[in-house]
Amino acid sequence: MKAPSVYLHALGMINALGGDLDSIVPALAASDARGMASMHTGIGDAFVGSVVTPLELAPSADLARYDCRNNRLLLAALAQIAPAVDAARERYGAHRIGVVLGTSTSASKRRKPRSSIRHKRARCRRASITGRWRSARPRRSRPRRSA
Repeated sequence: MKAPSVYLHALGMINALGGDLDSIVPALAASDARGMASMHTGIGDAFVGSVVTPLELAPSADLARYDCRNNRLLLAALAQIAPAVDAARERYGAHRIGVVLGTSTSASKRRKPRSSIRHKRARCRRASITGRWRSARPRRSRPRRSA
């Protein structure tokens, strides 16, 4: 059975190679990897990319609590295809269109402080030794339900 073909009517992209398709395609063709770097992880070195394009778009004031790097990456990609999304909404109706957005490891540069990692490891080690997870907060006692 032949799989149905899929066509992307509009593509917005932002990554370590550039802030839009017009900058990403030439960087890819030229093997330009200036947004890539080696990073030491807990289990070895990894080659990672980081977006260097300024992320100026922010959620509106009523969605300010969702303002983070991850959502700014999504907004930057969505802004590139906004005219196509608006045209599709006008032509087909909002209920007939889909927009697929995704990010990957958007906060790789902002790692937790070592003390936080050490504390988490200690809690995990304690849980693996005792066989149960102990929270740092005291448990609330709840009345038992009778069966």
